[in-house]
Amino acid sequence: MTNRYEGLMDENTNSLIVGLSSQENFDAVLSDCNKALELNKKYVKALDRRAKVSRKMAQKEGVDYQTASNKLKTALLDITSVCILEGFQKQEHLMLVDAILKELGRVEAREAVKNRVPSLTSKHFIQQYFQSFAEDPIMQAAQAVDEAEDEKKDISALR
Repeated sequence: MTNRYEGLMDENTNSLIVGLSSQENFDAVLSDCNKALELNKKYVKALDRRAKVSRKMAQKEGVDYQTASNKLKTALLDITSVCILEGFQKQEHLMLVDAILKELGRVEAREAVKNRVPSLTSKHFIQQYFQSFAEDPIMQAAQAVDEAEDEKKDISALR
């Protein structure tokens, strides 16, 4: 049984599979997928293909944060829809959900680090850090030398 939406996407199937990364190919595939999904919102092949193209568009070099984030979110929604429609049966799609989530996390984390306000550690942390060296033999030897010097100063002050 052939799918009546199949013809909308056949011409771009090879360009996607071969992995040609020109913007025109991506736009054409997205356009075809959108047309097919307008006719049938549950067309799994179109959702799957749109997710893969959106992911590739987000991975291109020079893509800004907002565009990459939006494309990855779109890809995540599409591939999640595919998983739901297929009853979570295909391992390939589950792995793609995982990969897209990781990529989205990296993009969001990169942006969060860029916009992070630097802050100093608390006084309590610094005190605890230095107290952790209290049992250190080198620190004990240095402290013994300091105490011996203090005693010499005290003795010389008494004279």
